[in-house]
Amino acid sequence: MTLFVRLDRIGDLILSLPADQNSDIWNETNSLWVINDGLDFIMNRATPKRNFVSIRKTFSWMQFFAFLKLLRQRKIEQAVVFHAPWWIGFALWLARVPRRVGRYSQWHSFLFFNFGVRQKRSLSQAHESEYNMELIHLLIDEPYEMITPLSLRHTEAESVLKKFQLSNIKYCLVHPGMNGSALNWPTESYQLLVETLLLNQHVVITGTKTDAPYIQPLYEKLENHSSVTWLHEKLSGDELIAILQKAEVVVAPSTGVAHLSASLGTPTIGIYSNVIAESAKRWGPIGAKVMVFEPKSDPTTEKNPEVMKEIEVAEVLNAIKNFGIPISEPT
Repeated sequence: MTLFVRLDRIGDLILSLPADQNSDIWNETNSLWVINDGLDFIMNRATPKRNFVSIRKTFSWMQFFAFLKLLRQRKIEQAVVFHAPWWIGFALWLARVPRRVGRYSQWHSFLFFNFGVRQKRSLSQAHESEYNMELIHLLIDEPYEMITPLSLRHTEAESVLKKFQLSNIKYCLVHPGMNGSALNWPTESYQLLVETLLLNQHVVITGTKTDAPYIQPLYEKLENHSSVTWLHEKLSGDELIAILQKAEVVVAPSTGVAHLSASLGTPTIGIYSNVIAESAKRWGPIGAKVMVFEPKSDPTTEKNPEVMKEIEVAEVLNAIKNFGIPISEPT
């Protein structure tokens, strides 16, 4: 059995899962994914179905020995570690998994992995999915292929829409927040975007508790607007997939929401930084209906929040129009 390990966030997992689709070698019966605790909702809605277990990435001896037991019970013969803490590699080595593939970086990776490659991911010379495929091809002798998008589908989406009173409503979804791992669009830009959309569109706002700095200014101004549905801090991961699936368009910064939306086939507009390690070249969503905006300034290694103002609201509105959604110009 082949083991695939990605203990990371939503977007990271979505950009890793399709790596098992580029070969006929693996299927649900002879492969197993190990993912971060709390991301089961992605696996449950992904096609094709994958066998998986979810664990916490933080170390404890109880969890370590449970993982070691899993390796031995499932008779893991080879493993690809896309991203995981050190103890995952240690367990693979201790269990004597014959073929252990991972990225050579810190000293322990040279000890625990017997197949690997040096990847200077901080230079962002390739997309995250390409880095993942480079590891996959240490296992298989097949021509290199670009990764295909992950396919997500919520089969009971209508019941979720009914729960949040969105049945029979066409809406644009704006997810303005993020956890601060990359530069984001100014709050003023999101506000102007939403206010313009509201001239003839219903708007859904999503977010988590950590997104409050971006959502609160919008909420204070538009709290009682009849054409806004506020779903921040109200959705489970599975419900978020359903809401994204039915949206006319989704606008989001470099966050898991953009990757979920793209994988659902929903028209998706991503707002990305020009910082090399945060760029769309490295982290952009993959899908048939994706458009990404970045500042016009040259790529840089330095963070300057002011540069995000270079992405004009008019550009994003035009992109929404290009997806066939009517937009009224403000008077």
